[in-house]
Amino acid sequence: MKKWLLAIGVILVVIIAAPWGVGILTEQQWQRTTAEINRAQPYFTVETARYQRGLYGAEIVGTVSLRNPGNPDEAHRFGYRGDVSHGVTGSEIRFFPDQASADLIDDFFPDRLPTVTVNGKLWGTAEIEYNVPAIDRVSDETGESLNVAESYGWAKISDAGNDLEMDLRWPGVVARGPKARIVVNDVRIAQTMSKLAGNVWTGEGAVSIARLEAEFENQPPVTVENFALRSDTSAEGDTRFSSQVELDIDRVASRDDEYGPHHVEFVMENMEVAAWNRLVDAFSDIRELNSVQPGDVASRQGLVKQQMDLMMNVSSSVKALAGAGMSLGFPEFSVITPHGEVSGSLVLRHPELSEDERAALSLVMQRLTGELSITIPVALAEAQPVLMTELLPLIEQGLLVRDDETFKLEADLKDLELDVNSQIIPLPPMI
Repeated sequence: MKKWLLAIGVILVVIIAAPWGVGILTEQQWQRTTAEINRAQPYFTVETARYQRGLYGAEIVGTVSLRNPGNPDEAHRFGYRGDVSHGVTGSEIRFFPDQASADLIDDFFPDRLPTVTVNGKLWGTAEIEYNVPAIDRVSDETGESLNVAESYGWAKISDAGNDLEMDLRWPGVVARGPKARIVVNDVRIAQTMSKLAGNVWTGEGAVSIARLEAEFENQPPVTVENFALRSDTSAEGDTRFSSQVELDIDRVASRDDEYGPHHVEFVMENMEVAAWNRLVDAFSDIRELNSVQPGDVASRQGLVKQQMDLMMNVSSSVKALAGAGMSLGFPEFSVITPHGEVSGSLVLRHPELSEDERAALSLVMQRLTGELSITIPVALAEAQPVLMTELLPLIEQGLLVRDDETFKLEADLKDLELDVNSQIIPLPPMI
């Protein structure tokens, strides 16, 4: 009997005390996660004004800032409130707009507000679900209307944030006004990611839109059908990675013109992880520096010097990436027009160099090789006077030659020389 009482006592202690420990870990995980989000990108910032933790739950109050990518100084702030419940093995957080933000969007969601729910486990796994109710809004004053289907999705984060799976669905939206009409149908986003090192993630992703229609006053309507963007990044050990991106569009129509299907591929192969991270970090430093507003001449001069130093860092990063060996480009692109297919490819390569050769590398162009191929239907050029005007100088110089019913350009790059349709063009070592 005493053993049973002791066992029951231990269980009760665990049940009572576990939520307290889970609450501490949940707060620490929240702080680490928001710090990582804010560090990783500049467009979406999560700020925590208050995290008030109790035994079986907690309350989070803060703001989310969304920045305009074209103007980082322009930000829209929305308040949020999070209700946290602590369990034995994890916590659940339900997020809602705070009162001020709820008042702003109440007209759009009169029955039910958008929600985000996070279930976190002690072993570092978090499952996120979001739901945005449907919107059905009409303005009697302006004649504008907005109909948005209910959107939903989920994400799973594991291995302390190093693995991510997510799936988002947005069935569609219709926005109408006196001068415009926009329709979007069946938006889907799916992604699996695993962090390799630094800014490099491996995995697969896909974004698709079944149909997009846009019509503006005094402009012909435009329709895009079956837009699909897919990516696949794979690791080669811990030091190399390759990535492929494919874009497909079944149909683009405007008034009497119809184009498609279109297909474009972009690849990066045998990229060194360390050199790539160095290059990405260099561009991030430039972006951050460009957001600084100097107040006087001295600070402006200092800013220019820092910009020059960072540009030198970018240059050395590019040389490091090239010296490690790589290839990138568009191995295939195809655009179907009413007058025929525009197709071609562009691939650039740089050989891997020894340590001594890398140290002595001053110009990337010296060892760069590549091929370019473009085919353009003659009927397309004749039907588009602006395009023909652009092509005429190339035709007159023999760089673009006619082959039956197409214009063709074939070029090879090697030893700082560009061979275009058997014409040799010396290239300045600009890079």
